[in-house]
Amino acid sequence: MSALSNPEAYALPPQRKGKRLEPGVKRTDVTREQLNVRIRPELKRAAAGLAGLQGMTLGDVVEAALIEYLKQARTDG
Repeated sequence: MSALSNPEAYALPPQRKGKRLEPGVKRTDVTREQLNVRIRPELKRAAAGLAGLQGMTLGDVVEAALIEYLKQARTDG
């Protein structure tokens, strides 16, 4: 399945500090790849701080943003 054809299929619920997605399933069961990006330090601090307040990781925020980006690209053309 292509991420461009169905971006929602790649969404995971946000990480909840030590809690599992559902009984018997760990977030580590989902294959992950590392992505290195360069952004302004103040943007990273703001996003990480807000993510922490919401019980999410910065990686969760980046994944959600990428999914939204792919959804928008699909609807735009």
